[in-house]
Amino acid sequence: MHEVVKAFEINDCANFTYNKVFNCSNASNRTIESLSEKECSAYNADLWTMSPPCQPFTRLGNQKQGLDSRSSSLYVIISLIKKVKPPAIFLENVKGFEGSDIWKKLLESLVENNYDIRQFLLTPLQFGVPNCRLRYYLVAKLRTSSGQSMFKFGETVTDPQSFLENIEAKIIHLPVFDIEPMAGCECVVCTGKVKHITSIGNNYGEYLPFCNPVSDYLLTDEELPENLYLEQDTLEKYYRILDIVEPDSHKTSCFTKGYAQRYEGTGSFLVVSKDRMKNNGECDFPTLRRFHSKEIVKFMCFPNSFDFPPSVTERQRLKLLGNSLNVRVVAHIMHWTLSPSEETEPASR
Repeated sequence: MHEVVKAFEINDCANFTYNKVFNCSNASNRTIESLSEKECSAYNADLWTMSPPCQPFTRLGNQKQGLDSRSSSLYVIISLIKKVKPPAIFLENVKGFEGSDIWKKLLESLVENNYDIRQFLLTPLQFGVPNCRLRYYLVAKLRTSSGQSMFKFGETVTDPQSFLENIEAKIIHLPVFDIEPMAGCECVVCTGKVKHITSIGNNYGEYLPFCNPVSDYLLTDEELPENLYLEQDTLEKYYRILDIVEPDSHKTSCFTKGYAQRYEGTGSFLVVSKDRMKNNGECDFPTLRRFHSKEIVKFMCFPNSFDFPPSVTERQRLKLLGNSLNVRVVAHIMHWTLSPSEETEPASR
C-alpha cells in the first residue's frame, strides 16, 4: 500500500485542493529552501516526486535556466539528495529542461551518488489521448551495489564519464514495450496498437490515428455554461492566432495556466458550429468556445471520481490544471520504472 507522507507547495489553492480531494492534511505551504536534511531523513520516504518551476526553461520564458531565482529550490533538492540519498526520485518538467545547466548538474550529482537513471520525453498523444503535452521525465533509483541495473530496460550506466558526455542521447522518446502491460489498462500502449511506431516523426503524426476523437472528452450541451463561448469582439481580435479544433479532431494543444486569460499558445478552442454568422456585412466567424475545466480534466486523464472542491473557481481550476500533469503518462512511466522486480523493492512511501 502506497502512502504519501508529506507534500510541499507554495500555492494555497493547490494545497487546499489536494487536502480536500485526498481527505488529508499532507500538503502544506512550505518552500523547498526551508527543508532540512534532518527533516527529510525523518520522513524516511522511499520515493521523492517533484516538478520544479518550469518558467526558467519554457520557450516563452527568460531562458535563464539555473541562474533564474526560481531554480533555487532545485539546487536545494540536489544538495538534499546527496545527503539523504532517497531510494527513488521522480521528476517532471517542460521540454527544454533537458540540456539546461541545472539539468546537467542534477544528472552529475545523481551519477556521482550511485543512482541508475532513465529519462523520457513523452506526450499523451503516444498513449491515445488527443492532447499534446510533451514533457520531460526523469526516474532515478539508488543502487544497492555498484554497477547494478535498477531497471528492466534501457542502458545501464557503467562508465559515468561516458554517460555524462552523451546524456541527451540517452533520453527515451518512445513508449516502453519491454515491460508487462499495466493490469486492466486498455490504452494503445498496453494493447500494443502503437508498438510498430519507431519514430516520433513529424510532430507525432503517426500516433494521431490511434488517438480518441475530441468528442469523447466533451460535456453535453446541458452541462455547458454560457460564458464558454467567445464573443464577436474577441474573435475579431484573436481569431487568426487561435488553435482551433473540431469534435472529430484527434489532437489539441497543451493547456497552460494562462488558458481562458490569454489566447495565443495557451490551449485549443472548439468549433461548435461552422455556420458563419455575418456581423453587419463585416467579419464572419464560426461559433467557438473554450474548453471547460471538467473537459481538460478528462484530457489530463484524471480518474472519473476526481472533482474539485466547490469553492475552487473555474479560473483557479484552469490554473491548477495548467500546472498539472497527465495521469496516464505518469502512471505508465511509474509502472515501467518503479514496479517490483528481482533487482529492487517497490517504492511505498
